[in-house]
Amino acid sequence: MTSKERVLAAIEHRMPDRCPRNAGFTSDSAVRMMAYTGASGIEELRQMLGIDIRSVYPSFHGKVRSSENGVNFDEWGIGRKSVKFEGEGYTGAYDEIVFSPLAEVKSVDEVMNYSWPNPDWWNYETVAYSAKPLAKSYWITSGAYSIFERSWYMMGMERFLTDIFCDPEIPLAVMDKILEFYTEQTLRILKSADGLIDQIDTADDIGTQRGMLISPKVWREHIKPRQAKFISTIKSAYPVKIWYHCCGGIAPIIPDLIEIGVDILDPIQTLAEGMQPEILKEKFGCEICFHGGIDTQQLLPYGTPEDVRKEVTRLIDILGRDGGYISAPTHIIQADVPPENVIAMFS
Repeated sequence: MTSKERVLAAIEHRMPDRCPRNAGFTSDSAVRMMAYTGASGIEELRQMLGIDIRSVYPSFHGKVRSSENGVNFDEWGIGRKSVKFEGEGYTGAYDEIVFSPLAEVKSVDEVMNYSWPNPDWWNYETVAYSAKPLAKSYWITSGAYSIFERSWYMMGMERFLTDIFCDPEIPLAVMDKILEFYTEQTLRILKSADGLIDQIDTADDIGTQRGMLISPKVWREHIKPRQAKFISTIKSAYPVKIWYHCCGGIAPIIPDLIEIGVDILDPIQTLAEGMQPEILKEKFGCEICFHGGIDTQQLLPYGTPEDVRKEVTRLIDILGRDGGYISAPTHIIQADVPPENVIAMFS
C-alpha cells in the first residue's frame, strides 16, 4: 500500500498492510533527531521513520505587530514570550501566551470592531505547490484550527471561562468571529488545493487529566454547534475527512463528536480519566478512527526503548483491531524524548 492507501484503509476500518504512522516534532527535537539519524532534513527524517502523513499550509504575507520587550505578536494580536527549559542532555523552548488582546473588552461592538485577521493575508497557491509532489503517495492534511482555544487565547483563559458561564454574550461573539475566519480560510485552502488535500485538522483542548475543562452541558450548548457548523460547511463543499484534536479526558463527548462528523480523534491521552484504549475501542471503535495513544508524559521521555516497543504493540493490537487506528504520540515529539525511543516507536 502507499501511505495514502494505508491511512484511508485505517479511517474506513479496513485492515491496512501495516498500522499507519504519524508524528510531529518541535524544532528542538527535530534538530536532535536529525543529528542522531544523520537525516539531512525533516522530510528525510519522516521517510526514515515511515511516517505516512504530510501537512501543507498557505504562506503568510500579512503584517503583524512589532515585537515589544521580548514579546512576539501573531496575526491575531496574541502576544507570546519564549520560555526556555533544559534537562539532562537536552534544551528546548516554548512560546507562552503573555498578552490576550481582548482581555479588557466591554461590549460586543468592541469585539466586532477589533482588527481581526483577514484571509487575504495568506497565499493559497503555496498549498497546491506543496501538495502536488506528495499527494500521490502520502495522506495530505491542512488546517490546525481551534474555535474554543483560540477564543480563550484572545480573551485570557480565566475571563473566557468565567464569562462563558456567567455572561456569555462576548465570548460567543468572539467564537463566531473565529469560526467565520476559519471557515473562509479552509474553503480557500481546499479550493486552491483542487482535490489534493485528504483531511482538514481542527482542535479544541477542552480536556484535563481528570476529565473535561468545562462541563459537557456547556460544551454542547456553546461549542458543539459551532464545531458542527464548521464541519458541515466543509464536508458539504469538499469530500475530506475531519481530524479533531483534544487532549485529556473527553470520553463524555465522543458520541457528540461522531455525531457532528469527526472522522479521526486525536490524541487519545491514555493516562487521562476515561481514555483507556480497551474501553474506547469497545464503545466507539466502529464509528471513529483513533490517532495517537503513545504516551508523551511518562513513556516516551522516561521509558526504555523496549518499554516503548511493548506499548506501541499493545496499542496496535487493541486500537488497530479491524483497522481504525493511526499510531502516533499523544503530543508532538519534544526535546526531552531520547532519540532511541523515537526510533523504537516506529521500528
